[in-house]
Amino acid sequence: MRSLTIDSRTFAEAEIQNVTLHPVIGAYELWFALNIKVGPRNDGRRFRAVFDSMRIRVKARGGQYNDLGFAHAERRIEIDTGKPSGGTQILCLPLQPGQIAAMEKLRGADDLCFELFVNGRGFVSDDEDIVEHYFQETLDRAVPRSQWIETLRAGGFRNILLIEVPLSHSERFGQGDKIHEYMLQAESQFRNGDYRACVATCRTITDELGYRKSGNRNWANESLNRFASGRKNMSKEERELANLAALRHYAHPAHHGPSEGGEANYTRADAEHALALAASFVARWLSE
Repeated sequence: MRSLTIDSRTFAEAEIQNVTLHPVIGAYELWFALNIKVGPRNDGRRFRAVFDSMRIRVKARGGQYNDLGFAHAERRIEIDTGKPSGGTQILCLPLQPGQIAAMEKLRGADDLCFELFVNGRGFVSDDEDIVEHYFQETLDRAVPRSQWIETLRAGGFRNILLIEVPLSHSERFGQGDKIHEYMLQAESQFRNGDYRACVATCRTITDELGYRKSGNRNWANESLNRFASGRKNMSKEERELANLAALRHYAHPAHHGPSEGGEANYTRADAEHALALAASFVARWLSE
C-alpha cells in the first residue's frame, strides 16, 4: 500500500486493488476498487482529509501517460484519523466505446498501467489550532495483458469491434460450431498482438463461411473468375460471395510460409482490417 501524506506526515495508506469494466446503456464504466486503511496516531495530532478530485491516466508499459478523465466515488471520500477504519470504495470512470478502442490501440499487445492522481484538502489539528493544507497523491495500478483481456471479455467489450461490428455469439451458432470457434480464436490473437495468426485465421473463417454459403468447395476461385470475366451479369448474392473471396485472397499469404509466397509482416491495422471484414460477413449472413 502507498502512504498518503499531509504536510509530509502519513495519515492513511491506500491502494487500487483491481480494475473492472461494466457496461451501461451505450457506454461503459471503468471501476477502480480503492482500499484505504486509517490507523490510530500516537503523536496527539488529528488528521482529516477530503478528496476533491481524482484524475485517471493510462499508458502502455514503457509509454507516455494519457488522460482518461475524472473518476467519481460512490460516496464522498473523507478520512479522519480520530476514527481509525478501513474499507474499499469504488471509483467510477465513464467511458465511451471509442475511448476503449483508443486504449486498445495505445496498448497494442502490451500491459496497461493506470494512474490515479488525487487532489484534496487536509486539516491537521492538535489541542490548540487547526491548520489547513492542500495535498496531492498518486496511486498506480498495473494490469497485465492477460488480465486486461479478461476484463474486456467480462465487461462485454470483446463482443464489439470497431464501428460496433458484433463478434459472433455461441447462441447464434450452436454448440461446437467451427466458425464461432475461429472467430473467438481470431479475436484472441488480435488482442494478444499475434497479427499474422489473426489474419490467417480470418482466411480460415472465409473458407468455412464461403463453403457454408455456397455448398461449393471451389467457391472462391469460381467467384473471382466470374468477377474477372462476367461481373456485369452477377447477382447481388454472387457479388457478396466475390467480396468474401477477395478477403480470402487478401489473407491467403498469412496462411503460408515463405517458400509458398507467404507473408509474415502484418501490422495491427492489417489484422484489424481483416478481422472487421470477417466479423461483418459472419454477422451479415447470420442475420438471414
